[in-house]
Parts: sequence; structure tokens; C-alpha cells
Amino acid sequence: MPLRRKASYADVLGAPEHMIAEIIFGELHLQPPPREPHAAAASALGEELAALETVPLDKDTIVVPVPDTSKPGEVTPTYKFRQETFAVSSASQSPARVIYWTEKGFDGPLINIPIGRIVRVNPVFN
Repeated sequence: MPLRRKASYADVLGAPEHMIAEIIFGELHLQPPPREPHAAAASALGEELAALETVPLDKDTIVVPVPDTSKPGEVTPTYKFRQETFAVSSASQSPARVIYWTEKGFDGPLINIPIGRIVRVNPVFN
């Protein structure tokens, strides 16, 4: 049985872009990103929570009824944001999705975002 060489950082860089590459005990492991199962679970939970609402809903209504209680000691309610990754390219390996843009503001309550809760915002314009 031939000896297997240990995986290197070059192997991680050479992995397909649509996969997560990890080196565990010297062996390269590839797996799909977790966003699809998590997004499906979040969507199902959102539908269940929206069904409990007493306000009239239509297809243009967005309901965010549940504050983020994952950080203990919060004084004011904070809300979890859904992270979306959009691949906009003629050679994209991700499925195409419609992106809507508006220059107008949105009516709604102001949301307090505590310092240190937003890790990174990367707007990309071309």
C-alpha cells in the first residue's frame, strides 16, 4: 500500500470554488457549503412563524417577528440578518437568481444594530 502524501494549502487553493475544502489530520476533505440546507430550514421556520401572525399578509409583506436572543445580556432586541451570496457572471456555476434593486427607502421600524455584531459588508459594483 503506497503512502499517501499529506494535503497542503495548495490542495485547498486547487479545490473547486463551489466546495468547502478543509485539511483534517493531513487529509483533504471537500464538502458542499451549508447554505442550502440552512436556508431551507430558515425558510420553513419563517413560514411557521408567519402563520402565527394575526396581521393580514400578502405576497409583498415581509414579517420579522422574532428577535435574536442568541447573544446573552442584550438590552434591546436585535434581529438576525439573512446572508445572501449572489454570483453575477456569464460563467457562473451557481444557478441564476433575479436580483431586484430600488433607489427608494422602505417603511418600517428602525432596527438597533449593536456595535460588533456586523462582521463584514462587501458591496461589489461593476
